Amino acid sequence: MRLSLISTRNRWLFLAGASLLAGALILEGGRHWLAEHWAHSPDPQDWGRAAEFQPSNAGYWHRLGQSAEFDFEQKDFHPAILHYRRATELNPRSATYWLDLARAYETSGEADHARGAFERAKTAHPISSEVAWRFGSFLLRRGQLSLAWAELRRSFLAAPGLLQPALDLCWRASRDVELILDGLLPPESSFYLQALAYFISRQEIDPALATWNRFQALGRPFEFKRVIPLLHTLIREDRLAEARDVWQQALAVSRVMADQPGLLPAVWNGGFEEELLGGGFGWRKPRVAGALFDVDTTTHRSGARSLRVTFDGSANLNFQHLVQYVLVEPHSRYRFEAFLRTEAISSDSGMRFRIFDPKHRAALDTLTASLVGSQPWTLQQTEFTTGPETRLLVIVLRRLPSRKFDNKLRGSVWVDDVSLTPLGNPGTPRSP
Repeated sequence: MRLSLISTRNRWLFLAGASLLAGALILEGGRHWLAEHWAHSPDPQDWGRAAEFQPSNAGYWHRLGQSAEFDFEQKDFHPAILHYRRATELNPRSATYWLDLARAYETSGEADHARGAFERAKTAHPISSEVAWRFGSFLLRRGQLSLAWAELRRSFLAAPGLLQPALDLCWRASRDVELILDGLLPPESSFYLQALAYFISRQEIDPALATWNRFQALGRPFEFKRVIPLLHTLIREDRLAEARDVWQQALAVSRVMADQPGLLPAVWNGGFEEELLGGGFGWRKPRVAGALFDVDTTTHRSGARSLRVTFDGSANLNFQHLVQYVLVEPHSRYRFEAFLRTEAISSDSGMRFRIFDPKHRAALDTLTASLVGSQPWTLQQTEFTTGPETRLLVIVLRRLPSRKFDNKLRGSVWVDDVSLTPLGNPGTPRSP
């Protein structure tokens, strides 16, 4: 339909219509501005005016619900629930509105209505990690563990950072590691290794071992360093048989060695042909100022490699920074052997080995002879008998601080062919 503006009457009609439309728009804009002004007021009473002035705005009702819910002077959650419900009626696609309604329902003791609101939030945003997390937490509080595991699993699959909090929540709720492993964790390496780290951080050794056993049964390779905290914990807590089992399993699963011998040597990697593992029953070489470690493929007594330590002459080092823990039998005779080569080792205090029982120092603590200056490959050897309770020894490349004026440690030492050989129980005749 066309309106001719040739006649004066039609022009006045058009002008009147446009004016009415403009007035309506201005009025609506004014209402919107006033409602927004009230909505952003610090006075909660103004928020109610905003909702009444623009009752179709779901956000205003939601804010009113939050105000009523967190008004700690009032213990009645009914007003909050009414406001949240109004918000969800106006915008049923907002998961946030449904989640807040669910919280208000649960706080007021209406668990069935709360669950319904959580279900609606899940429908509104099915891939939301927050919805899954809050729904799973609710189910956990209700004691519905299997359903809770499923929701919490959905949460950390969408947001991996939620795995550790989920483990903590589930562990405190159930204290049942098998339930957690069966119901919460997908059978993937990353999840099991994070669970292992969680239990170790809490010093929960038995759950950590259960997690490790389940993980290593998968037979999937992993970085060896991920199991070192478990090994250190078992060694520190004197659970040596379990530490030995985990050590042997970890060597196989992580594929540190291509071919696993039936019986591992007492000293692991004594010829330094493998990479230094940094923990467990392998060599540890913590950093120390004034010394540099490296594998030398040009100077070695046997095999293809040796370990070299170079000292820069900056300090009178109390050096004890090449270490290996070794499992032994109590009240048994052993022969320790290692070869050292030195070049320009300064001062009167040189390089040697120390072997001792970390749990029972009085039972065993011995040093080999000191090497200074420049020496060819030289055998370091000692025999000893372990104490009646000795099951663990520490082997350390050692340099005691010098008491001389010229005491700064310079030069290099090479280490190769470290071994510990059992000779039988004391009194056992030695083979000729």
